[in-house]
Amino acid sequence: MPYNTNLIMMRPKERAFTPFQKASPTTLPAEILKKILGHLPKHEIFHLCALNRTFQLHVDRALYSSIIFPSPPQAMALMRTFTENHQLAHCVRELELTPQPWMAIDRIRVTIILAFYNLLSLRKLTIRRDERDFFSPEELRSIFGILAICPFRLREFSSFKVDYDLVVRLLSKFPHITTWNHRPCSFATPLDPKDPLPDDFLPRLKVLDASPDVILSFTSPRPIERLHISFNGEDEVPVVHFLSQFCPSVTGIGIWRRGANAGDITTSTLLNHLAHALPNIRVLTMYDGRVEECYEKDPDVQDSDIDTPNQVVDALSRFKNLRVLGWLSASMFEAGRPGCADNSLWFNLWESHNGKHADFAKTLMQTCPSLRQFVLPIHMDSCHHVAWTRYDNGYMDWDEVSDQFAAELWKKGTW
Repeated sequence: MPYNTNLIMMRPKERAFTPFQKASPTTLPAEILKKILGHLPKHEIFHLCALNRTFQLHVDRALYSSIIFPSPPQAMALMRTFTENHQLAHCVRELELTPQPWMAIDRIRVTIILAFYNLLSLRKLTIRRDERDFFSPEELRSIFGILAICPFRLREFSSFKVDYDLVVRLLSKFPHITTWNHRPCSFATPLDPKDPLPDDFLPRLKVLDASPDVILSFTSPRPIERLHISFNGEDEVPVVHFLSQFCPSVTGIGIWRRGANAGDITTSTLLNHLAHALPNIRVLTMYDGRVEECYEKDPDVQDSDIDTPNQVVDALSRFKNLRVLGWLSASMFEAGRPGCADNSLWFNLWESHNGKHADFAKTLMQTCPSLRQFVLPIHMDSCHHVAWTRYDNGYMDWDEVSDQFAAELWKKGTW
């Protein structure tokens, strides 16, 4: 037999590991494969299950990682799957749930408990109430009682149009939550005083998105890093002063303002109070409906109720550590909204800068030395935005940004 030197020189691992195997998707690290699957729509991810058994395990994690709870009969089939297949149940990390009256039926409650009890990896829970569904107080408490006994280790919780008292009782069972987003019922009063929350309620809370009355119920500090406040005609100054208790930790804030009535505080006044209460914030995002309202429709509005451009720029200059400012268009949130009115602050800001976002941005950048990024509408009536950036060498440049980018800036308060 001839002497084959190739067999001697080639290592066993090199003989077994072919170039084709290196290119196989199943050899990729799980973290990279997860990112790839995250860019695919769910119907495409579903088809990938047929490739092979190894690939199916990765696909299942992506397919079941985020679930929007369906209506019956799909809901019953999903709950049976989670009850019988613990591996799939453990893949669920995000769940969006709309409580429905049929969930409170005794025989179905048992099925829901068995299914939800297996969601051990659930970290984000969203509850949306459809106000068209009539619930008795007992039925709604029954559904929340199911959630309270489940062994979730939630980190994020969002509630929309759900009774505040029910939400607080539920969250008291999950002390590890770091993000809470609460939107009240449509019939809630603009400022409905709440009982003070216990000092041990959500002690690790870092992100809070809520109405002023909920924020005022935190009578002791939390390690909150980002606040999001939706004003709806309340007296804003006491609320802003109250935020000073969060001063050591808060670095980002988003403010939503509605209304333009006579006697309301001006935008520059609100910014001055905010700069005093939270001097360390680095990210400020604003949707200020007040600056775009038709002031001339209210005969009681005086000139003193309308900011001048210089007043607004001067107020923003008081934020000595501000790095990112997002002043977002009302049209982005309210479809079909007409453009800003003559004699409004927004109109005056643009008119004083020749109607060009470049002049507006450069004025603000020069006034605020710490500012590095400024996101604003392309023009006065646009729902599309541009982002101005100032680099370390002082050079400034801009680029158009997607609506998704602006929405994420508003939602997360991060660049």
